[in-house]
Amino acid sequence: MLRSGALADRVALQLVITALELTVRPGLTLIFCLCLALDPLSTVMAVLFHGAANGCQSYVTARVMGGDAPLMAAITSAQHFLAVLSLPVSLLLLKHVTGRG
Repeated sequence: MLRSGALADRVALQLVITALELTVRPGLTLIFCLCLALDPLSTVMAVLFHGAANGCQSYVTARVMGGDAPLMAAITSAQHFLAVLSLPVSLLLLKHVTGRG
């Protein structure tokens, strides 16, 4: 469960993980798609899929396995908030790279 103080806990760690999830992962996906010469639609779909926020199952897994569930809830929430900004940027980039978007 996300508590109000959880978003303020270990902000640097949350930002690093969120940046990796929302920029590096879709960027690497784009590079792989271009290297494999995938068609534009497949490339767009793969990059957008990998550019979305992580699933909530990570929170459940952290809770069940005794991990830091409050931190995972905060990371998941931050990723969902920031994905609202990063996905349109990804779509614009993909439109220029693939001609489709």
